[in-house]
Amino acid sequence: MIRSQVYLTEEARKSLQTIAKKTVHTQSDLIREAVDFLIARIQNKQNNKLRQETFGLWEDKIDIRHLRKEFERNF
Repeated sequence: MIRSQVYLTEEARKSLQTIAKKTVHTQSDLIREAVDFLIARIQNKQNNKLRQETFGLWEDKIDIRHLRKEFERNF
């Protein structure tokens, strides 16, 4: 792991400290978990956007059904 310094508001620090005391996690664990969650959420949105952009990309380019029938005839 790489050490990183994070600035928090006083309210965020107190809330984080309270949550850490009520759970078995350290403040650092909670921050890492929140960062991991945010990264996964953003990556998921980006992946969904890419899927939406590519949906139907070949629709008007090639008649896939024709190619599939030709392929199946050869076997």
